[in-house]
Amino acid sequence: MPRWWRDFDITYRRGRTTFRIRVENPLAVSRGVATVELDGALQTDDEVQLIDDGQTHTVRVVLGEKVKDDSSNDQLEAVATGQ
Repeated sequence: MPRWWRDFDITYRRGRTTFRIRVENPLAVSRGVATVELDGALQTDDEVQLIDDGQTHTVRVVLGEKVKDDSSNDQLEAVATGQ
């Protein structure tokens, strides 16, 4: 995606199902995926299953670098130090 694009929307149909996809580029980058949401739920593996359930789903993709989860690092440190 060109870095000067801030966002775009597409509608994708698979069988009876519609996916309304919005790609946002708030940091003006040309690659990398920071987050993916399906119907408001964060997708931890950055993938969206293209199921044919006859419904309309909203997908939001935000470009940029992954945000590191500091809570998992805190848990690892606690285990390593015996806390």
